[in-house]
Amino acid sequence: CLSDWSSDVCSSDLGIPRMKITSVVVAPMRVPYLCDIGAPFSTTEQLGAAAVLLRTDEGLVGENLLIAVNGKRLSVIVEMIRSLAPLAVGRDPTLSAGFAEDARLDTRHLGPSGVSLIGIGAIEGAMLDLRAKAAGLPAHKLLGAFREDRKSTRLNSSHLGISYAVFCL
Repeated sequence: CLSDWSSDVCSSDLGIPRMKITSVVVAPMRVPYLCDIGAPFSTTEQLGAAAVLLRTDEGLVGENLLIAVNGKRLSVIVEMIRSLAPLAVGRDPTLSAGFAEDARLDTRHLGPSGVSLIGIGAIEGAMLDLRAKAAGLPAHKLLGAFREDRKSTRLNSSHLGISYAVFCL
């Protein structure tokens, strides 16, 4: 097994084929809030987001949606993701820890957190989506996080002291 150093499950054990990322697309978006979400940090009427798409030589597309809440610094986040894209192209998305480590080293002069970590996580999330699609599983089951005894219908941002449904479902 040519497993990623941080993984305890080899991708080949899940029947995931080897593949290579051929391109990274980052699409910024601004979406109007459908209702007042009551968040003290939301000073605009639009949700900022960035869609990250990773295309592979196997024809799969990994997707991740990064939410920037009010979108004021969305362009900074989008540019960070784009600047990290060359580190992802040519890699096997089933071995994401190697990407994360290389990206962390590449951005270490910016510090260990903040926008560089957000950019790394945005690409890693799309890599996870690719692994899940290749395995024929939803991402939460691939991670082992699914619990049948719990139902969640709301986004809970307890670290911010609020609980709300972003799209007011």
